[in-house]
Amino acid sequence: MTEERTPAPEPGIYYDIPDPEYRAWPYPSQSDLSLFRDPDLCELEIQHKLNTPSESNDAMRLGTDVETCLNGDVVGGKVQCLPPEMKVRRGKAWDAWKEGHPGIDWVPMSEYKTHGEYITKVNAIAENVRDNALAMKLIDGAKQQVSFVWDAKFMSVGAEEVTHRVKGRLDYLKPGIISDLKTTSFGGQRRVGSWAWSHAWDVQAAMYTDAITALTGEGHRFYFVAVRTCEPYVVTIYDGHNTTEAAGMFLQIGRASYQIWLERLAECRRDGDWRGYYDPSNDESRVLDFYVPSWAC
Repeated sequence: MTEERTPAPEPGIYYDIPDPEYRAWPYPSQSDLSLFRDPDLCELEIQHKLNTPSESNDAMRLGTDVETCLNGDVVGGKVQCLPPEMKVRRGKAWDAWKEGHPGIDWVPMSEYKTHGEYITKVNAIAENVRDNALAMKLIDGAKQQVSFVWDAKFMSVGAEEVTHRVKGRLDYLKPGIISDLKTTSFGGQRRVGSWAWSHAWDVQAAMYTDAITALTGEGHRFYFVAVRTCEPYVVTIYDGHNTTEAAGMFLQIGRASYQIWLERLAECRRDGDWRGYYDPSNDESRVLDFYVPSWAC
């Protein structure tokens, strides 16, 4: 029997779409395009990552749980400490215990203590966001986990108009404002700026702003609500359009990047031309020289 799949949606803004359904939409996302920013990945490795479902990591889990907590929902309530009389998690006694307490993840005391510390951290971060007046001005009353499909139209390098269908998922959307919650181990404009660059936040800001502005017909600004993940969990708001050097530069860099990467991704998929760490059109480039820091020479 053939499994029925939800048809991929047409361009538009979609609410209350489950995350697995969104991920199944066959369009490139900001996270897909951001792989081209990583200097340690060649295109063959990008192809592998695109074809391999990614698993949630600790940083992603923390951000998701903080958002859940901000929504007023309980985080981690299904984890309970294994009672002392339950020595092992196997056998008839264990099966009977689970059957009598459905829906609960029973863990040893050591794991339960670590889990409790994690939940305390999640709640503390969420509370700091609630206490930040500017952050709450951006996200209070906003629609959450908003998905979109958009046809990005622009002039290619060859001066031809091209169209690439993309998808995105916004943390928060309200009239004129798009906000994204980020948890980061770094603080300060310089370190967070480097982190934002390496993780292509500029591409996210540009693509999401362009998409929602086009889909709604109304101008939008993009803001990052960044929370440092070490105490005292400082909350900082970053403008998704500007750099310290120039107004609009962050957005301009992101727009140029996502357009270049969309074109290259389309070429790779169309021609099957996924490159390694050399230019396959030049035989002499197949043997590379090492690149070492300037201080090493």
